[in-house]
Amino acid sequence: MRAFIDTFHDCALDMSARLQRTLLLVIAVALGAGTFVMSLGSNVTASHQITNDMAAGTLDHISVSVSGGTETRTFPDNADTRALTLPMVESSARRLDISIDRVQPNRFTTANLDDYITDVTVTGVTSGYFDVMDITGGTQGHWVLDATEHTNVAYLGTTAAQQLGIPTDTPYPTGYQISLAGRRVDVIGIVHSSPRARIDHLIIVPYAYALAVEPTDSQAVLTVRTAIGAGGPVSTALRQVVRPDAPERLSVTQVATLDSLRSGVDSQLSRLGMSVGVTLLVLTTLLIANSMIVSVMSRTSEIGLRRALGSSHADIARLFLTEGAITGVLGGLAGAAVGVVGTVVTALVNGWSVSMPWWLPLIGLAIGAVVGVLASVYPALSAAKVNPATAIRAD
Repeated sequence: MRAFIDTFHDCALDMSARLQRTLLLVIAVALGAGTFVMSLGSNVTASHQITNDMAAGTLDHISVSVSGGTETRTFPDNADTRALTLPMVESSARRLDISIDRVQPNRFTTANLDDYITDVTVTGVTSGYFDVMDITGGTQGHWVLDATEHTNVAYLGTTAAQQLGIPTDTPYPTGYQISLAGRRVDVIGIVHSSPRARIDHLIIVPYAYALAVEPTDSQAVLTVRTAIGAGGPVSTALRQVVRPDAPERLSVTQVATLDSLRSGVDSQLSRLGMSVGVTLLVLTTLLIANSMIVSVMSRTSEIGLRRALGSSHADIARLFLTEGAITGVLGGLAGAAVGVVGTVVTALVNGWSVSMPWWLPLIGLAIGAVVGVLASVYPALSAAKVNPATAIRAD
């Protein structure tokens, strides 16, 4: 123990005598360890944030589609209402796209064009679709979408409206009609996309109209929106509630727990961040090793004197290993602080919630110590091999 205390004391004196060199080495270790800690902390914070965002956008959104069979109508007329009877279900709606060839949409004018617009989608929805998908715009009186097949009204997405020559500067254009399968349909609103649904190219009509045009509802989709976290239980019970007589006729999208997705996010972010951190650590190790080799060369006379006074090969090697360890620990402490602060700043700048494991600063300290010791192994071995007779005569 006494030998280690003496070695530590000698290293402290030598490092204080070469203060600028010591500070530069500590800063180098701090940058390497700090970058590594910051990459890990930012990865954990980012993955948690991504998971939360994905949960907010997907775990409250469940779709039910038709699963095989020969029935003309699979969804009952009150399917939306049945879904709403489940606890934690906030809104429900059905959607059925109509074959463009069946309705041939066009702008209705006194001299109607023969060619119909093909790069739009005509779809029938129930009134709850606006709530489920957070659709904004001309949603006034969207209860009309629950009317009969003879209700001739339509909402237009912005792109569809532009292609039909209908202005989009007002949510409720008046006096405009379009032609669907030769029928005059009044345009009652311009609607806008949301993060949940892109509807720019949609012509939205009552769901009953779509049922009247399409021979079957096999392509219809029932979508429900639940409270956050209720997706799993709701998806389990949804088929039985909508079709208690034949739940096998329906297929419910599986609501992932996002564990696998989060694992993938963690893995990819960790690889990206750690590759940068490891690169800096390697460069830091080489920098410290080079600096200590220069130190060995400049201290040849001192090493020779120590050997002449009875220091063994192990004593000389221990001197440089201890110096490297001290440099690494000091750099690791500073690096841990830099990494933690960097993680917090990154989270605040991006508006994330900080999520940092308690052991993260300890990793910075451990990395600094390991880097310092590894970088000093070769210089220590080189110093131990110095011939005392030759060294003591060196300038």
